[in-house]
Amino acid sequence: MSMMVTLDLVLTTEAFQTEEASIAEEHARSSGGTVYSWVTSGKGNWLEKGFCWSDVLALVVLPGQLPETIGMPDDE
Repeated sequence: MSMMVTLDLVLTTEAFQTEEASIAEEHARSSGGTVYSWVTSGKGNWLEKGFCWSDVLALVVLPGQLPETIGMPDDE
C-alpha cells in the first residue's frame, strides 16, 4: 500500500521581476517548467503555480509536476 509523504527539496532557480513575466514564460517553455509566483504577506512566503499579481515578490520557474502551492520559510 502506498502512502503520501512530504519532502523538503532545495532547488536553485532564477528569480524574475514581475516586469519580466514574458521572459519567465519563455524560460518555462524552453525548459519544460512552470512559472510560479513568489507571494509574500506579512512574514509569510509561499509559491503559487501560475501568475498571481497581488503581493508578488518575484516569479520563478520550477518543474511542472510540483504542487499548486509550495510553502516557503517565513521571514524572521
